[in-house]
Amino acid sequence: MTLEELESVLPNGFHDARLARLTLDYLERTATLHMQLFVGTPESEDPEEYKAAIVRLAGLCFFSIDLPDPHEQFVPDGSPISISGYSEDSTGLLKPNESIAQINDLIKNCPLGASSYRFYSHDWNSFIHVGYADASLEWNPASGN
Repeated sequence: MTLEELESVLPNGFHDARLARLTLDYLERTATLHMQLFVGTPESEDPEEYKAAIVRLAGLCFFSIDLPDPHEQFVPDGSPISISGYSEDSTGLLKPNESIAQINDLIKNCPLGASSYRFYSHDWNSFIHVGYADASLEWNPASGN
Protein backbone atom coordinates (compact mmCIF):
# COMPACT_ATOMS: atom_id res chain seq x y z
CA MET A 1 0.00 0.00 0.00
CA THR A 2 1.19 3.56 -0.62
CA LEU A 3 0.90 6.56 1.68
CA GLU A 4 -1.47 8.11 -0.88
CA GLU A 5 -3.73 5.04 -0.55
CA LEU A 6 -3.59 5.26 3.26
CA GLU A 7 -4.33 8.97 3.05
CA SER A 8 -7.43 8.28 0.94
CA VAL A 9 -9.06 6.09 3.63
CA LEU A 10 -8.45 8.52 6.51
CA PRO A 11 -11.15 11.15 7.19
CA ASN A 12 -8.65 14.01 6.77
CA GLY A 13 -5.74 12.16 5.19
CA PHE A 14 -2.50 13.25 6.85
CA HIS A 15 -3.74 16.87 7.05
CA ASP A 16 -2.86 18.51 10.39
CA ALA A 17 -1.28 15.31 11.71
CA ARG A 18 1.20 15.38 14.58
CA LEU A 19 4.47 13.48 14.48
CA ALA A 20 5.39 12.39 18.01
CA ARG A 21 8.20 9.90 17.42
CA LEU A 22 10.23 8.61 14.49
CA THR A 23 12.39 5.49 14.31
CA LEU A 24 14.61 4.66 11.35
CA ASP A 25 16.13 1.20 11.02
CA TYR A 26 18.52 1.12 8.11
CA LEU A 27 19.44 -2.55 8.68
CA GLU A 28 15.80 -3.62 8.33
CA ARG A 29 15.03 -0.78 5.86
CA THR A 30 12.03 0.43 7.88
CA ALA A 31 10.68 3.67 9.29
CA THR A 32 8.12 3.85 12.09
CA LEU A 33 6.18 7.07 12.59
CA HIS A 34 4.15 7.45 15.79
CA MET A 35 1.52 9.99 14.91
CA GLN A 36 -1.65 11.61 16.11
CA LEU A 37 -4.01 11.69 13.15
CA PHE A 38 -6.78 14.25 12.84
CA VAL A 39 -9.93 12.10 12.48
CA GLY A 40 -12.64 14.58 13.50
CA THR A 41 -15.19 15.70 10.93
CA PRO A 42 -17.98 18.31 11.14
CA GLU A 43 -20.44 15.44 11.64
CA SER A 44 -18.35 13.79 14.43
CA GLU A 45 -19.22 13.86 18.08
CA ASP A 46 -15.81 15.53 18.52
CA PRO A 47 -14.91 17.50 15.35
CA GLU A 48 -11.40 18.16 16.74
CA GLU A 49 -10.63 14.51 17.56
CA TYR A 50 -7.13 13.08 17.10
CA LYS A 51 -6.34 9.38 17.26
CA ALA A 52 -2.95 7.76 17.93
CA ALA A 53 -1.59 5.68 15.05
CA ILE A 54 1.60 4.00 13.94
CA VAL A 55 2.59 4.32 10.30
CA ARG A 56 5.16 1.76 9.22
CA LEU A 57 7.20 2.04 6.04
CA ALA A 58 8.91 -1.09 4.72
CA GLY A 59 11.51 -1.32 1.97
CA LEU A 60 12.90 2.08 2.97
CA CYS A 61 15.00 3.62 0.19
CA PHE A 62 15.55 7.08 1.63
CA PHE A 63 14.30 9.30 4.42
CA SER A 64 15.35 12.92 4.12
CA ILE A 65 14.48 15.80 6.43
CA ASP A 66 15.02 19.25 4.92
CA LEU A 67 16.67 21.89 7.06
CA PRO A 68 14.19 24.00 9.02
CA ASP A 69 13.54 27.56 7.95
CA PRO A 70 15.76 29.66 10.27
CA HIS A 71 12.91 32.19 10.63
CA GLU A 72 10.61 29.57 12.25
CA GLN A 73 10.55 28.43 15.87
CA PHE A 74 11.91 24.98 14.98
CA VAL A 75 13.45 23.83 18.29
CA PRO A 76 11.34 21.00 19.76
CA ASP A 77 9.50 21.99 22.91
CA GLY A 78 8.33 18.52 23.97
CA SER A 79 5.22 18.54 21.81
CA PRO A 80 4.64 16.70 18.51
CA ILE A 81 5.68 18.28 15.22
CA SER A 82 2.71 19.50 13.18
CA ILE A 83 2.77 17.97 9.66
CA SER A 84 0.59 17.44 6.60
CA GLY A 85 1.15 14.88 3.85
CA TYR A 86 1.41 15.44 0.11
CA SER A 87 2.21 13.41 -2.97
CA GLU A 88 5.69 14.26 -4.21
CA ASP A 89 4.30 15.37 -7.55
CA SER A 90 1.50 17.55 -6.19
CA THR A 91 0.97 20.74 -8.10
CA GLY A 92 -0.88 23.90 -7.23
CA LEU A 93 0.04 23.69 -3.56
CA LEU A 94 0.96 26.56 -1.32
CA LYS A 95 4.55 25.30 -1.57
CA PRO A 96 5.08 23.35 -4.85
CA ASN A 97 7.75 20.66 -4.87
CA GLU A 98 10.96 22.24 -6.11
CA SER A 99 12.78 18.92 -5.59
CA ILE A 100 10.63 16.73 -7.85
CA ALA A 101 13.38 16.19 -10.47
CA GLN A 102 15.81 15.04 -7.76
CA ILE A 103 13.16 12.82 -6.14
CA ASN A 104 12.38 11.21 -9.51
CA ASP A 105 16.11 10.49 -10.00
CA LEU A 106 16.29 8.92 -6.55
CA ILE A 107 13.23 6.72 -7.12
CA LYS A 108 14.85 5.37 -10.33
CA ASN A 109 17.62 3.95 -8.11
CA CYS A 110 15.19 2.34 -5.67
CA PRO A 111 13.81 -1.18 -6.15
CA LEU A 112 11.03 -1.56 -8.73
CA GLY A 113 7.66 -0.48 -7.34
CA ALA A 114 9.03 2.00 -4.79
CA SER A 115 6.95 5.09 -4.03
CA SER A 116 7.80 8.51 -2.68
CA TYR A 117 5.84 10.90 -0.50
CA ARG A 118 6.47 14.06 1.48
CA PHE A 119 5.28 15.51 4.74
CA TYR A 120 5.29 19.27 5.20
CA SER A 121 6.33 20.39 8.68
CA HIS A 122 4.37 23.48 9.67
CA ASP A 123 6.76 24.02 12.59
CA TRP A 124 9.88 23.96 10.40
CA ASN A 125 8.44 25.33 7.13
CA SER A 126 10.23 22.47 5.38
CA PHE A 127 9.65 18.92 4.12
CA ILE A 128 10.35 15.33 5.05
CA HIS A 129 10.78 13.16 1.93
CA VAL A 130 10.47 9.36 2.00
CA GLY A 131 11.09 6.62 -0.55
CA TYR A 132 9.70 3.20 0.41
CA ALA A 133 8.14 0.01 -0.95
CA ASP A 134 5.12 -0.45 1.33
CA ALA A 135 3.16 1.52 3.94
CA SER A 136 0.81 0.30 6.64
CA LEU A 137 -1.14 1.91 9.44
CA GLU A 138 -2.31 0.57 12.77
CA TRP A 139 -4.30 2.41 15.39
CA ASN A 140 -2.46 2.60 18.69
CA PRO A 141 -4.99 2.28 21.54
CA ALA A 142 -2.22 1.94 24.14
CA SER A 143 -0.85 5.40 23.40
CA GLY A 144 -2.05 8.69 24.78
CA ASN A 145 -0.06 10.46 22.02
